[in-house]
Amino acid sequence: MNNLPQDLMLKAQNDPEILTLLKSALENSKANYCDKAINNFSDLINKIPNIAELYLYRGLEYLELEDYQKAIDDFLKAVEINPSLDRAWLNLAGCRRHSGDIKGAYLAYCKGLEANPQNMHIYHNRAWIKYYLGDFEGAREDWLAASKLGHSESSKLANKIICKAILKMLKV
Repeated sequence: MNNLPQDLMLKAQNDPEILTLLKSALENSKANYCDKAINNFSDLINKIPNIAELYLYRGLEYLELEDYQKAIDDFLKAVEINPSLDRAWLNLAGCRRHSGDIKGAYLAYCKGLEANPQNMHIYHNRAWIKYYLGDFEGAREDWLAASKLGHSESSKLANKIICKAILKMLKV
């Protein structure tokens, strides 16, 4: 939870109660006390409901508890408030994929790339969906894009796809 949004920091600086809640939420999250962190983030959301990152952070806690529907709800609220929050799109897609909603996951990855076309993790994860759906060329393109952005594992996967395609063409 690095890089807290400036509007949240300003509110915390001007309101000691918000500052205390925020510190508690971050400490509980770091200590992996998910339920306590969720309560802290919920209290913060009740006080300042228009900060997308609070929903993102609470969603991450729900994700840690494997409560995917609550995580999805929070990630959706985060991107409703701030559609450019690519980290929320990434986590929303992951939850949807884990819940079996492959189409929803794919669409969330696409929205995440609209928000930030430089997010190597979104390219990498969307490539896996394309791969499992049989779109090997699309998967290769996404892995190459992720690789160009610095994702080290992606170039290996793109090369594997090329080798598989060549072997398939040669029927080896």
